[in-house]
Amino acid sequence: MRYRIAFVITELEKGGAENNLARLAIGLHREGHEVTVISVASLPGSQCNSAASQLQAGGVTLESLNCNSIRQYFSARTQLRRLLDKLNPDMVHSYLFHAHVLASHACRKDEIPHIVGLRVAEPRLLRQVALKTVIRHAAQVIAVSHDVKDWARLRLSVHTQNLTHIANSVEIDQFTNVTPSKSPSKGNATWITFVGRLHEQKGLLQAVPLMKQILADAPNAKLLLVGDGPLETKLRSSFSAEISRDQVFLTGRRDDVPNILAATDIFILPSLWEGMPNALMEAMATGLPVVAFDVQGVPELLGKTPGIQCVAANDYEDFKVAIETLLSDSHLRSQLGIENRDRIHDSFSLKAHIETHELTYARILK
Repeated sequence: MRYRIAFVITELEKGGAENNLARLAIGLHREGHEVTVISVASLPGSQCNSAASQLQAGGVTLESLNCNSIRQYFSARTQLRRLLDKLNPDMVHSYLFHAHVLASHACRKDEIPHIVGLRVAEPRLLRQVALKTVIRHAAQVIAVSHDVKDWARLRLSVHTQNLTHIANSVEIDQFTNVTPSKSPSKGNATWITFVGRLHEQKGLLQAVPLMKQILADAPNAKLLLVGDGPLETKLRSSFSAEISRDQVFLTGRRDDVPNILAATDIFILPSLWEGMPNALMEAMATGLPVVAFDVQGVPELLGKTPGIQCVAANDYEDFKVAIETLLSDSHLRSQLGIENRDRIHDSFSLKAHIETHELTYARILK
């Protein structure tokens, strides 16, 4: 059975949710489904290695509502309804909060099955209230992890029969046999790397004191923060002394993340909340040991015996101890990295991700 599927997403910049949608949409397109991806915001420039450029390269039809402000909400809603009337999809699958709200209104008007893809356990109460309204009218809610599924059932009152779990996926080939990055220069240093948006969600500011202590005690270690976001200036200021000593690098957004991970020794993720972190999956696919807080999706990725790689949320002292343990034991780093790569390969393949979505769509439309 082949379907007409319209994905609606808030934006198509480079990010975990955006990249995951791109992989799914391209995979469904290759399986013969008629796929259109609609971005609420304007599409990024063609020079940017974004989810939009991946979709274009994969032959997926792209549309944009070109609405970049909340003040354009009613215009976005009208445009989306007109576009869906034209596309006449069998279903609409939305990603990210603003897309959920817009798609819900449009689908209700035209009686199109609406699938809500929950990516995170949203901590903001006003958004939770809005999501409850959206979900009451949804045909299905797909949670990205078991933790998010449980959160949706308890906090959003999603009925069990309308709630399913489909984990993220990763294209493992992109993260194996990759040439390590030479910028910044690794030298003989041990790299501790974070990849993601420099946002309060990622817990980086709270981690500054412990990282400073680690770097002071291990002068051969270097901290690499890859990404951009609203906290970039504060982080630069907080690490000013370490930056001047070439122990901390803030690279901004990079298009060579697989190469950076290939040069990395330890990956860290001190997030305060998540759904199922793509950056952690990519680090594990590279064969890296990781240290992350026990937030949504992390235990599911690491499996039943995560050991020092999964630290109780907000326990910065144990987070520091775990990093120091890995810094001092190259054999342990290697062993954990191999186990992580095998787990991603065995449990989070793109093929299974696509097939599970197809089965879910078939169940909704039967």
